[in-house]
Amino acid sequence: MTLREILSHLKPHRTVPVVPWTATSRWDLSFIRVSILFFGLAIFGLGDGLIIQSGLGNAPWSVLAQGISLNSGLSIGTSTLIIGALVLSLWIPLRAARFWNAFKYPHHLSLH
Repeated sequence: MTLREILSHLKPHRTVPVVPWTATSRWDLSFIRVSILFFGLAIFGLGDGLIIQSGLGNAPWSVLAQGISLNSGLSIGTSTLIIGALVLSLWIPLRAARFWNAFKYPHHLSLH
């Protein structure tokens, strides 16, 4: 392979890939799509929880939650849930909230 061929494979594409679970609209929530979503969020939350427990450091979103939990007595999951709700509530005046896409992320860490 030449360098040009390798770089062409690494170049970002301008299209979104179509996979079997691709939705036809924003609110097309089938069981399989929601299952894949929550499975991915559970794996992400597990990985983030293992990083926190290892003491190696934190992901950027978890740093604030850990600081609040250390100073308030709340768990990291509860403080993450509260921070996520506050951030989402700040989007309401901007009318920029995409409810489902924004709502799903703060909940994966609240399972700690």
